[in-house]
Amino acid sequence: MYSSLLEPTDAMEVCENSKDKNSIINAFAQAISALCFELKNSKLSTREKRILESTISDILKKIGDLHPSGASVAAYKMFKDTHEGDIRNLTWQQQPNYDKGRKIFHREHMIPISSLRQKCIEGPEVENVLQIIQKEIKIVWILKTEDSRLSKNGHRHNRPDPEGAYEEAKITVMKPENNWGI
Repeated sequence: MYSSLLEPTDAMEVCENSKDKNSIINAFAQAISALCFELKNSKLSTREKRILESTISDILKKIGDLHPSGASVAAYKMFKDTHEGDIRNLTWQQQPNYDKGRKIFHREHMIPISSLRQKCIEGPEVENVLQIIQKEIKIVWILKTEDSRLSKNGHRHNRPDPEGAYEEAKITVMKPENNWGI
């Protein structure tokens, strides 16, 4: 059977500032929760609801910067062939330093932001949002060609089974060195 996920080969050291990181994550969860509860206000206009939804999405994207990244085997190998280090340790902000014009690599959420946002709206309690933030955000570096395959297969934003979507697109993912989640 084709496996779309590989186990990490090395364990990273635990973040020295994990207490600070937990504080930030809790603040994000509280902010998202408050915005989700506000969305239930029937007096909001369509425009106001869109603004709140967009803000929730933006926060979820920024939280991704706190998460470790995985990488497709193809993206990992291509990076190793041309650069030192491990692409899984790099951020979206660093990408222009090794991928001018962002033409080769694509950093994406295995579970689309729109799905994460909807889960938060459906269960807006802080504890639920915190679980989503900690367990469901999975960032992956893939090649632009792999991203095209996901889209071609109808999985650009519609991924009820993210691992199945990657498997269908023949994308094998290496987990982050210290595994998923924060």
